[in-house]
Amino acid sequence: QKQYSTSNCHPMSVVIPSGEEGGARSNKEVEDPSKATNSSLLVGSGGPVEKELSFASPLSSGCGDEEKKKESPDCTDTRVGVRSSIMVLQGGHDDHSGIPRALVGRHFADIDTLHDELELLGLSDSKFILNGDGLVTMPGDEHNGGTRFIRRTLDNYIKGWIGEWGFVDCDNSQEINKLTPRGRQARREPDVNFWLPEKCEFSGKMMKVRKRPGTKVDVDPDVFFQFSWGNTEPREFLAMNDLLTLGGFGAGNMGPPRVGVLVKVRRENDSDVGIDVYKVFSGCTVADAIAGNNGCTHHYYDHQNHPNNDIKVVVTAGEFGYSGFLSRFYSNFEMSLRELWDYASLG
Repeated sequence: QKQYSTSNCHPMSVVIPSGEEGGARSNKEVEDPSKATNSSLLVGSGGPVEKELSFASPLSSGCGDEEKKKESPDCTDTRVGVRSSIMVLQGGHDDHSGIPRALVGRHFADIDTLHDELELLGLSDSKFILNGDGLVTMPGDEHNGGTRFIRRTLDNYIKGWIGEWGFVDCDNSQEINKLTPRGRQARREPDVNFWLPEKCEFSGKMMKVRKRPGTKVDVDPDVFFQFSWGNTEPREFLAMNDLLTLGGFGAGNMGPPRVGVLVKVRRENDSDVGIDVYKVFSGCTVADAIAGNNGCTHHYYDHQNHPNNDIKVVVTAGEFGYSGFLSRFYSNFEMSLRELWDYASLG
């Protein structure tokens, strides 16, 4: 098993609040981090931004918001700055509809081996996952509901920005610095991604993510969210570690992700009981979050025993990449795990 070094981990400052039980207060109400409730997950400011770019206006919400809609593989909003490609299928629970017959019933050792096969079938842009037995499946209703909630929460957050903004996308294939078993460039596909303005450009009135020079590959996002309902922890942990320790690959990539958030539904006896949240910084691994090393964090929302003790994932403007004077114009991103639970119909 690959061992990941944490010596090159560069975390941003992190405050883990402690104190009274109960629901979380907003960051505006908690000026002193030491007085925050233990139901909040606060992440501090990041490094400086080299240049300040201004764009026209806050972007609008994402495309494909209709419930149970089957979206096209390249669902591009006609409004500025958003494209999404979450494939929402009827069914759920390891749905096999839409999977090529050549893949149904086959076991794959890992996602890289699956990607090799997809390349041979001409399906390199398709989004399939492996279940715990290594079988190819399509994401079900639980995964799609959780991912959609994260995307909408992020879209709504960015719409509140003034003057500068970035780009939200659910269709990103990120190359990493390792090869597949057949010698192709390995890649990972985060569920929801955010890019700073300097990693974006305009094409007419449309804002889009910059490509690495001479390629059709997007530069790496600055922040990404991964939602997992059915995948095993080892598979999700490996994907997170690859994105954060092997990202930033290739000439002109403009830097690896600054932070990644894994939202993992905990299941016992085929029932959903809670949500684990791992916040991991560039150069770090999920093991750092579990151990509380290098500023990385792991929190658990216990819906089974304490459904009203909400956990709020909070990402500051500094973590998104804005700091100093700019960070005063942007509020913090907040996401309620209790609301996510209800939205995705978990349980």
